[in-house]
Amino acid sequence: MLSSLSLVLLSYNEEKNIAQSISSAVAIARKIAKKYELVVVHYDGSTDSSEKIIKQFIAKNRNIRIVYQPANQKGYGVALRMGLESAKNDYVFYTDADNQFDLSELPLLLPYLDKYDIVSGYRTKRQDPFGRILSSKVYRIMIRILFGLKMRDIDSAFKVYRRKIFSTFRIRSAGGLVDAEILIKAKNNGFKIKEIPVHHYARFAGASHYGTGFIKPSVVMSVFQEIRLLWKELKK
Repeated sequence: MLSSLSLVLLSYNEEKNIAQSISSAVAIARKIAKKYELVVVHYDGSTDSSEKIIKQFIAKNRNIRIVYQPANQKGYGVALRMGLESAKNDYVFYTDADNQFDLSELPLLLPYLDKYDIVSGYRTKRQDPFGRILSSKVYRIMIRILFGLKMRDIDSAFKVYRRKIFSTFRIRSAGGLVDAEILIKAKNNGFKIKEIPVHHYARFAGASHYGTGFIKPSVVMSVFQEIRLLWKELKK
């Protein structure tokens, strides 16, 4: 059992998913950690009733709190960075609030924390549209060539970190490069990373910010820009 755990949920228009996601996170946290907190990062530009549902849970459980991502600060990287910076406990786990992962599989990652600083679940049978899967493969190859990061699944939203690693580097990416940036900088600072297989499920409600087919051109251009900036930062 972990001494203390912060679970971070990223939520953007997830009113049909958020209740199950919070319930699952709390249930598993109580089983695997002596002390826990659940941090829900809520995008202030959301247009559904997600915030109302989150507050209903907060009223019943003092271990749950909400962090607001300002509407004028868009980006997946912004949301993840805010969640990680808000985490207070020794270990930090993050996932999306879309229920595409089974949080009951989180204990599968824990035995490796004795030897590794980051443990990431890679999706054995990724349940996403073909366009996103293909784009992800091309992206993974590019990251390997440019930065030497050899991983099966860079962007899997099912990772647990030792919180101390974030005191050694800053996270700068505001968008889709954020997972890769953390992994690259962690590796460069001597931290150990382990991947293990987990299941992945199709969305049963809501819609992905990245769309249902190939990644949006605007997202691709944003990632290329962040890659350029990361390259410059690391080559100084």
